[in-house]
Amino acid sequence: MSSFLKSSATILIAGALLANTVQAGSDNTLFILQDSSFGGLGNTLFVDQSEASGSTISGALGGTLPAQQTGFGNIAEVLLTGEAAAVVLLQNNTGAGAVAELNSATLTGGTLATLILQQDGVGNEGSVTVLGLDATGALFQSGNENTGSVEVTGDQAFGKLEQIGNGNTSGLQVQGAGASVTYTQIGDNLTSATLPTVYSNGGAVTITQTSY
Repeated sequence: MSSFLKSSATILIAGALLANTVQAGSDNTLFILQDSSFGGLGNTLFVDQSEASGSTISGALGGTLPAQQTGFGNIAEVLLTGEAAAVVLLQNNTGAGAVAELNSATLTGGTLATLILQQDGVGNEGSVTVLGLDATGALFQSGNENTGSVEVTGDQAFGKLEQIGNGNTSGLQVQGAGASVTYTQIGDNLTSATLPTVYSNGGAVTITQTSY
């Protein structure tokens, strides 16, 4: 088991808090950079790899870069319950505003799952849950105050939600072995009347919602 916590001189130890971290098993890798240079409310990370073996949490697939929480008040919770999961976590919040402007993320994965979350902006909320064997779930939020969730169920299934703009709200559910679904929101204040759910027996689906 190897664990790495990489810091910079700008981090306030009391502000960039690594709390209740639990790792067990073998070959788990945790590679995190937390930079809360504005002081005040720092970043918070909770990781549970207690039931995971051979899992990697980093900022790129393959573990070549550190996972990052950069800026003001980011919160991330990662729970891995199966073997050899891969998590990519990048939260970038360059503002120094109120508590309401923090980014938050919840990531949950099982055996051979791949979870990818990238938040650029302030006030974004995201969750990614991957339950299928060798399945992938991804959420990309570029802008402010976006709320998104991705849930992927099915072996070798793929689901990605991308929110580009401000104030967008949606989720994506993908069910079925080999399914591949990409949902993109481009604009501001976009919502979906019902939670988009795609059932597939291996086909590829692309959905785009835009206000422009």
